[in-house]
Amino acid sequence: MCRLEALPAGRPTLHEVAGRRLALVRLGEVVHAVDDECPHAGGPLSQGAVLDGTIICPYHTWMFDLASGACVAGGRSASVAVYAARVVGADVWVELP
Repeated sequence: MCRLEALPAGRPTLHEVAGRRLALVRLGEVVHAVDDECPHAGGPLSQGAVLDGTIICPYHTWMFDLASGACVAGGRSASVAVYAARVVGADVWVELP
């Protein structure tokens, strides 16, 4: 899908795969992959920020856990889809359904 070195540490980046827009986040040697669209107002998560294992929507600052996709902003039950990502050698692979 992409090279690990192409992902800046701690910053989301947009990648389109099989017609899906994904936000990829590299934290050390681990890569997280989530849908790029915030379920609240459609904000592009790839243009947001990363803080303490969450990705923050740039529109209304809703925060989503990168591991589970669950919204961690007080009392909200929304979530984003999370996809298994793995690093093989210097390449990043994401498993899509």
